[in-house]
Amino acid sequence: MFKIEHFDHMHVAPEDFEKFNEKFQRLMGMDYFMKNDMSEQYGTEVAFEPYPVGLEAFRVTDTTKSLSARIAGESKGVFCICYKVANLKEAIGDMESIGYKMLEYYDNAPILEALFDTKDDLGFYIELTEYPFESMRTLAEMQAG
Repeated sequence: MFKIEHFDHMHVAPEDFEKFNEKFQRLMGMDYFMKNDMSEQYGTEVAFEPYPVGLEAFRVTDTTKSLSARIAGESKGVFCICYKVANLKEAIGDMESIGYKMLEYYDNAPILEALFDTKDDLGFYIELTEYPFESMRTLAEMQAG
C-alpha cells in the first residue's frame, strides 16, 4: 500500500468566494500566495496558500469543464483533501484496488494529481499529488523567482 508523505492542502468551495478570501487572508495575516483564473483549463478561479496553511479556495466559472461541473454539483464547504505521495502511479493502483475510482487526472509536470471518489465513504473527495519538492510552496517560490 502506498504511503502518504504529508497533508498537502484542502480544496474549499465557499458560498461567497470574495468574502471568504477576505476573511481568510485576515485570519492568516497575509495575502494568498497565488490567485489564478483557471477558467479556460479547469473552469475555476482559485486562491491558493500552500504549506504550511494548505488551502485552495475556488469559484466555479465554467461548468462545461469536468472538474468544475463536479464542484458545482456539490454542497459548499470542504470539497477535497489532498495528500502528497512519493509515487502517484502506485497510489492510483492501490486506491483503485480498494474500490476508489479515479475521477480526474492532471499532469501539470512536475506536479501530478489524481482525484478519487471517496465522497460516499468519507464525506469529501481525496486527491493525491506527487511532485519532486518538499512542498508546493517550494515550487511556487522557485517559479516566482
